[in-house]
Amino acid sequence: MKAHDGMYIDGAWRPAASGDTIDVVNPLDEQVIDRVPAGTAADVDAAVRAARAALPGWAATPPAERAAQLASLRDVLAARKDEIAETVTAELGSPLAFSQAVHAGVPIAVAGSYAELAASHAFEEKVGNSTVYQEPIGVVGAITPWNYPLHQIVAKVAPALAAGCTVVLKPAEDTPLTAQLFAEAIDEAGIPAGVFNLVTGLGPIAGQALAEHPGVDLVSFTGSTAVGRQIGATAGAAVKKVALELGGKSANVILPSADLAKAVNVGVANVMSNSGQTCSAWTRMLVHRDQYDEAVELAATAAAKYGSRIGPVVNAKQQARVRGYIEQGVAEGARLVAGGPESPSEQGYFISPTVFADVTPDMTIAQEEIFGPVLSILRYDDEDEAVRIANGTVYGLAGAVWAGEEAEAVAFARRLETGQVDINGGRFNPRAPFGVTSSRGWAGNSARTDCPSTSRPSPFSSRPLRRPHMVRAAVLPAVGAPLEIAEIDLPDPGPGQVRIRLAAAGVCHSDLSLSNGTMRVPVPAVLGHEGAGTVVAVGRASPMSHPAIRSSSTGRRPAALATPARWARSGSAPTRSTAPPTSTPIAAPTAATSTPA
Repeated sequence: MKAHDGMYIDGAWRPAASGDTIDVVNPLDEQVIDRVPAGTAADVDAAVRAARAALPGWAATPPAERAAQLASLRDVLAARKDEIAETVTAELGSPLAFSQAVHAGVPIAVAGSYAELAASHAFEEKVGNSTVYQEPIGVVGAITPWNYPLHQIVAKVAPALAAGCTVVLKPAEDTPLTAQLFAEAIDEAGIPAGVFNLVTGLGPIAGQALAEHPGVDLVSFTGSTAVGRQIGATAGAAVKKVALELGGKSANVILPSADLAKAVNVGVANVMSNSGQTCSAWTRMLVHRDQYDEAVELAATAAAKYGSRIGPVVNAKQQARVRGYIEQGVAEGARLVAGGPESPSEQGYFISPTVFADVTPDMTIAQEEIFGPVLSILRYDDEDEAVRIANGTVYGLAGAVWAGEEAEAVAFARRLETGQVDINGGRFNPRAPFGVTSSRGWAGNSARTDCPSTSRPSPFSSRPLRRPHMVRAAVLPAVGAPLEIAEIDLPDPGPGQVRIRLAAAGVCHSDLSLSNGTMRVPVPAVLGHEGAGTVVAVGRASPMSHPAIRSSSTGRRPAALATPARWARSGSAPTRSTAPPTSTPIAAPTAATSTPA
């Protein structure tokens, strides 16, 4: 496709406010293939105004009609699948076969799943004698990364449109041509003017303007942790909703009973996929000490096969970043068994498929997200140590467990502090939840029932692993003791009790008084009941006159509690789970937010 020289705003391509442009570079040969406008705050303002004007009409459109429009969008994307793949290959550098299967194929499936969801989701529900309506959040500002340029767009835009929201998209500056192609598809599908708007531009200019615009009700951002912090701070200062997915350092745990060769080979393929530029990639492989040497040999052999099968990374900056991590791994004592920092090609931003052995949990390459085709292999002595290593990073996005029996893998996976766990190479499921917020850092968020909150499905398969009543909560173990994040089991509510599905939870002044002994409370006790949510279950002896009560959020929220799909119960102290608690002390509450469950 040829790049447009304007922005897609209010159903038409219009000139940008300035004449500045952004070069689009092919990472395969480092040549400029096109240019797109560099949007400014004025372009963002025009797009947001168009989205706000279109919001009432789109929100009032029956869900069945919105579903039909999304189905039309899916059909247009399917008809242009080859063009999509070629465009992604040109600006991202991924091999054409991978672009066709994943970069084009997956977003089409995801768009179809949201078309089906929009048609079947209960936007209106009777709860007792009350009627509960799910209304669109409003105007969504979507800021997407370059690693899966169309999937990331569809995963944010499709649920927003399904829920009745309107959207302003600011795509990554490295892959804007795919975003322009998506805007063409929106137009071809007949989606009303202003419902979707596109502004290309640089993050610090157009992205910042979108995040802080007063006409935006929710900012959805996927990208680096550093930028995510800025986006979160900007959105928080404006008291608007924010959804963040900020990376991962996923553990691939191979238990002794697993098929070692299969687990290692699939694990290497997972890391090398998309040249390692996947937030949920299993970049830490954990192997039992008795099988470690064999696993290292298998991984080195497998990685060597990918030398000519993966594309370059996206740009020169990313190439330098990944090579720097490889050099740091060597400097810290890790052993290279495949690849290395030297580029395998004189032209293009290529990185050699790299495997490190003798990696320890405290090494930089085992702690920080590299975002390149680099695998670290760590050894463990027993399952308890494997759990500690797997949970020993600031991320909690995804992971994998391999075992001879699925039940054994699931039992281990329940101990992992991560949102999505693939069991023995689980299959892709566009309707399944993707990621969660860990007690030590942000990760992804989404669910099939989360249509109104515009979160995204995963490009990988997952299995839900927590029982409905198993939760992480703030627990006061004893009066005067620090609050702990512990895993507890909440039974069904009894007489006079309610269960609330929380969008966000926080420790309020009363909770702090309870913890220091100013107010009495039987311990151990669950704190952090102050939150935003909806009552979804009441005790058998409770009155049913107001079953859809919404609780208010008044306290400051510790980041460890800002978790989606968490359940809290008022009325009594918890019963402890047999699983070991995380036991993370909370020194002081800090502000945080969460995507509604």
